[in-house]
Amino acid sequence: MSARRTSQQGFGLVEVLVAITIFLVALVGGAALLTNAKQTEFDSHQRTLATQIGNTIIDRIRTNVGAASSYERALNNPIGRNALGASPANDCMSSTCSAAQLAGYDLWDVEQLLDGNKVMAGTQAAGGLVLPAACIVLTPATGMTNTGRLQVVVSWEDRRATRDAAAATVTCGNAANNAYRRQVVLDTYVLDPAEI
Repeated sequence: MSARRTSQQGFGLVEVLVAITIFLVALVGGAALLTNAKQTEFDSHQRTLATQIGNTIIDRIRTNVGAASSYERALNNPIGRNALGASPANDCMSSTCSAAQLAGYDLWDVEQLLDGNKVMAGTQAAGGLVLPAACIVLTPATGMTNTGRLQVVVSWEDRRATRDAAAATVTCGNAANNAYRRQVVLDTYVLDPAEI
């Protein structure tokens, strides 16, 4: 009797199970990668927005430098989360205001940016930082009021804790969730020509 050779066609059950397992591991890894990329993109957007708002504050102070000291918001008294309340009585965009009134209006307007009230999705603010706070500290030069070192700190909260946030030397606002706080610190110098 002669032995017949048969050739195998198709896949065995073990081979199919191994292929499915490899595919599922790759799929779960890809999903984790997409989730991490989305979180990183959101963090980057928050940091960019905080930097833009900080620069907006500096630009407004430089535009109204004669009232630079009126913009001051101490580290324990930030703007953000509707700290300033309703809009000021004088709308400085449509009427003439004093330098101090313009400073009050600018602070309120920047708070609207922080809180996201400039971009609405229905009735909800949609364009701001998460639990924002902005502090403005002017350290006047000797004998000056509106000329000196200007430090603008913009803080917000993230969903992930970090070790370096807890060791920050400048804390703007409530530091209860210090490990989750992110911040941008902008240092510059303002010069009031009237004081020279």
